[in-house]
Amino acid sequence: MPKIKVLVSTKSLEDNIEFETNAIQIENIVKYKENDETLTIFNYNTNVLIRENHEFKMKYIFDENKVTYGEIQIKENLQTITVPILTKKVLKKKQLTEITYEIENNQFIYRIEELK
Repeated sequence: MPKIKVLVSTKSLEDNIEFETNAIQIENIVKYKENDETLTIFNYNTNVLIRENHEFKMKYIFDENKVTYGEIQIKENLQTITVPILTKKVLKKKQLTEITYEIENNQFIYRIEELK
């Protein structure tokens, strides 16, 4: 399993989180752990983002200029929340993917870049 170094950022009006971490890349899927031990999986082919920790499991599907529905499963009470996601832009370059999306009138930017 090839290991790579990635720079990940998530920006919103309230947060600006950015960190470097080691990741595992298998074909077009990258897996890494965030600083709070959340396991994150991103599929470059399908633009699916999955985040999971002991409290929740989240699955977001991004499709440019379309509304998709993400699911957030709360593990404590086994509740699933469905949220509409408007994907405004998907930018893909060689080592960089940047997705601009909106959930409940809040804009977010998810960015993952492979570092050399």
